[in-house]
Amino acid sequence: MNGVSAGERRRRNRSGNGGTVAPAPADGEWLGRLDALADRLAGLDDRALIIDQVVSEAMHLLPADEVRVYADAATITAPSFTDENEGAPARAVIPLVVAGRHFGAVEIAMKPQRVVGPGERALSIALARQCAHAIDSLMLRKARPAPAPAPVEVIAAPPIAVVAPLEISTTPPPIAAGAHDLSALQATLARLDGDVRALAKLARSAELPPAPWVDRAEATALRHLDEARAQIGARVENAA
Repeated sequence: MNGVSAGERRRRNRSGNGGTVAPAPADGEWLGRLDALADRLAGLDDRALIIDQVVSEAMHLLPADEVRVYADAATITAPSFTDENEGAPARAVIPLVVAGRHFGAVEIAMKPQRVVGPGERALSIALARQCAHAIDSLMLRKARPAPAPAPVEVIAAPPIAVVAPLEISTTPPPIAAGAHDLSALQATLARLDGDVRALAKLARSAELPPAPWVDRAEATALRHLDEARAQIGARVENAA
């Protein structure tokens, strides 16, 4: 081939059949295999793998003795077919072109004594077109910029209120020296006792602050109230 570089992929039939002519595939067989090939090529992400698949199908479906795929064949712009001549095998050369974008060319050398008829020509062109379309799709995917990552939405969490421990006054009310209404003071202490217990119950039901804090504060306040009652009781007895 003139104007092409070294073959990118090459495969030769080593069956040793000599001049035996292989039967052409039935239309239904190669149509089904072309459909299956298109599906396989669509899932490949490497040019070499695409070419290997196409070369394998060409060797299976055509009476091919050798298949070469060239990476650089810009001068080949149209398919060409030659018959066997003076020992040179029949040959098909098809460009790998999609919408003016060149990806090389495929050259298929047929087995001896095999004529490149209309069926072989159509099948060779179909295989080359599938190869070109698969490479073109791969190149477009690789050239497409990667999608920008979606912006991360930062949701500000509401501030967590720090609840101070429950404070219950543990200091008993001062008892004035010479107080005359000790019974009124005892009533005040009784009401304070009830308030302490009610406040502790409310804090437990709300579960703020933690229950152990409430328990300690309540016990301390009630102890001091008991001490105050004892002092007042002693005053009452002394007054009597």
